[in-house]
Amino acid sequence: MDIHISSVVVCALVLGLIWVFIVIKSEGHSKKLLPGQNHPLTRLSHHWDIFGIRIISRIVRSVMNGTILFYMDEIWDMYGDTYTSNILGNKVTFTRDAINIKQLLTSQWLDYDVAKGIRIVMFEHLVPGTIAATDGKEWEENRRKWRHYFLHLDQLFDMPFLEASFQNLVLHITKDEAIDMQPLFLDLATDLTSNFVLGESTNCIDPENQSDDKREYVAALKKANPVTAIRGLLGPVARFIPQVGYRANCAIVKGHLGNKIQKTISTRQIERESGVNPGPAQQTFLDRLLGFTDNPLTLNHNVTSLMMSNESISRPLSHTIWLLSRNSVVYEKLRKSVFDLVGYERPTYAQLTKFTYLKNIINESLRLLPPDPLTLRRANTDTWLPTGGGHDGKERLLIRRGERVVISIFGSHRNPANFGDDASEFRPERWDSLNLDAPGYLPFSMGPRVCIGRQLVLNTTTYILVRLVQTYSHLQSCDSREFVPRLRFSMSNENGVWVSMTPDLKAIQKPARSV
Repeated sequence: MDIHISSVVVCALVLGLIWVFIVIKSEGHSKKLLPGQNHPLTRLSHHWDIFGIRIISRIVRSVMNGTILFYMDEIWDMYGDTYTSNILGNKVTFTRDAINIKQLLTSQWLDYDVAKGIRIVMFEHLVPGTIAATDGKEWEENRRKWRHYFLHLDQLFDMPFLEASFQNLVLHITKDEAIDMQPLFLDLATDLTSNFVLGESTNCIDPENQSDDKREYVAALKKANPVTAIRGLLGPVARFIPQVGYRANCAIVKGHLGNKIQKTISTRQIERESGVNPGPAQQTFLDRLLGFTDNPLTLNHNVTSLMMSNESISRPLSHTIWLLSRNSVVYEKLRKSVFDLVGYERPTYAQLTKFTYLKNIINESLRLLPPDPLTLRRANTDTWLPTGGGHDGKERLLIRRGERVVISIFGSHRNPANFGDDASEFRPERWDSLNLDAPGYLPFSMGPRVCIGRQLVLNTTTYILVRLVQTYSHLQSCDSREFVPRLRFSMSNENGVWVSMTPDLKAIQKPARSV
């Protein structure tokens, strides 16, 4: 028996939600007050509904129709920005409160684990022991190394390859015809990530030049990533589910990358022994790794960890295009701002931080549609949150050792207390008066465990969007359906990103193939 995404994803998500946050009900009986309220509540589950089956059915429906995150928004409106629920006998706290989130992820971050009981199970078959799957001293050592890996990012940022990949993307876009950009952006991001890590493309966006081994690797990665995410939702339950196909896909991914790593090591050794100097070359992430270790297992785990992050690049691109296609005024204003700065010239690396209005748009896209909408922590000691306790929700809230806290990034980003009454609207201009440390804004998390590759994501997203704006004079949505969140390794749109584009004739050039 095996896990097949098409047949069990809903069940897996529901089981995972049960483990993490599905049985939402008030603490105790009606005489008690839920944090954040000043009057008795109507219980979400009746006294006879011991396991919260009634609520489970609601959650199942919201998972199946893609409204789970919006359903959680309704819960915030009913019970406040921080509330505690009894989940199959375990206390779990949910928060979208900016003050609580900041303390939890910054000043008291050491009171919580990320890996134990959460990510260890999630990553044990692909990248055990890497930065995302460790806590404590082991994490500190990983973090120290990863800071060095990402020093002088400009030396790792391959602008010629980025442009060639963009031109390959353009080949798939036909004038004024509907196209789903979401899978194209994922293919593009997979190529870019591979080149950043290994110095060679997977040729996803250029399939005519894709070898059989790369095709097999990409297929295995696309199958392994969502199941890895489901394992994170299931927690320890995942270990009781047969996953022969998943483990086979993990083996293909690690085997392919292991061969690439060994080939690089062998080439370096031959060059050293022969005294051959190959001359200057584009530095890769693997080059940085080899400066610290030549242990094949450590190299494989770290390389695989970064290769799995392709969605971190593709999702901001997809979400931003989805929003822009529905806001022609914003798109026109963006085009003007881009042409005022660089015209039709390709932006340089130094210019990527100069596109102020585009930066506002990306910030707003990450706010409304964060690629990672939820994150989870488990207390490793008795600790507390500043608010959420007491009858009015304004007192401290006790978090005991072993209890979990679910942080809703999606909820925080749409919280009127953080971003005003128009928090659910796409308005890039709000960032004229906000900065990246705005309360409640954490698309890349915050504190010591903030995403270390965030600048790589932002630079890549900026370059591709600038080139799209230069190349296409009009961008229009071809789908009137709303954004339906699909939660796997990251958040995507169940309906895709269907748009049409009209080329700017002045920008048309002969496309370049992958390098």
